[in-house]
Amino acid sequence: SSRFGKFIELQFRVEGGMVKGAVGAVGSNSRLCGARIQTYLLEKVRVCDQQEGERNYHVFYEACAAAASLAAGTKEYHFPSILKKDKIKYEMDINIEGFAELTNFAYLTRSSCKTLKDVNDVEFFERRIHAMQTIGISKDDMGQVFNVIAAVLNLGNTKFDAPPNNSEGSMVMP
Repeated sequence: SSRFGKFIELQFRVEGGMVKGAVGAVGSNSRLCGARIQTYLLEKVRVCDQQEGERNYHVFYEACAAAASLAAGTKEYHFPSILKKDKIKYEMDINIEGFAELTNFAYLTRSSCKTLKDVNDVEFFERRIHAMQTIGISKDDMGQVFNVIAAVLNLGNTKFDAPPNNSEGSMVMP
């Protein structure tokens, strides 16, 4: 179904044991020994509305948690802050202007589910950045991706109303 996406984690066995989902483990001394498939619902309507008890797209919560972890007035997130430096490709600062505490966004307050048990959204934000680095997405492109995500969240706070004397038109409310 086009409503669903799949993430496939490949597991390799290397000399000395199994490295689950290891980046760069492939080579002459490794063999594919397993896989895990996670299915994700990709309905566009989920951006605007969620059922009670469900969260919106995880990246929204992750980026908001990263922004909320910064000192007041700071717009740059230093990566990595949680992951070990020897496990990433390179350190970088990411501009996350446009993100804030998740309660500031209408799209993230339509359900009472704000956090997931045993999930640190800032850590998963860093894992997402690491994954983007791993597949070769440049720092500039990452910045553009996060700008678009922030724009979606901020547009969700826009309210419209009919202008005076024109019930068929609409205008942005102040």
